[in-house]
Amino acid sequence: MIYGWRKAAAPLAIALGPTVIIVAILRNWHGWEAPPFWLDDYAAGIGLLGAGIFSIRDQDSIRGRLLSAALALSVGVMWASLFEPLAGLYPAPSEWSAFPATSRILTLACLAASVAGLLLSLPSKRPPFVGTRPDTDKRKGRR
Repeated sequence: MIYGWRKAAAPLAIALGPTVIIVAILRNWHGWEAPPFWLDDYAAGIGLLGAGIFSIRDQDSIRGRLLSAALALSVGVMWASLFEPLAGLYPAPSEWSAFPATSRILTLACLAASVAGLLLSLPSKRPPFVGTRPDTDKRKGRR
């Protein structure tokens, strides 16, 4: 059973995965920086797409947790991609990107969508752990 808004997180992740990769390509269009600055974007995009497809039908078990983890990775990656140039870790986007303003806006939009997806993917009530009995059986003393 999918709880409330949680069922919207998987399609959002499926759409956000390729978008994260496209934004990384746009951000690095003119000159590619060191691989750690763009490989994490690819990992987040592939993770989002895979977790979204994997959890489209069932989000109650490990699949829902995997989806939340992929969205959390995307939040971290988009946050870093947005603020790494401001920290002076590498040159400003205007020096190496063909689309500096567009890539900034799209990165911010991906960050907002990742945060929204993460909040949607969290369970609204605590599901039982695998291997435990439901609360009703525990209270009645049944085995």
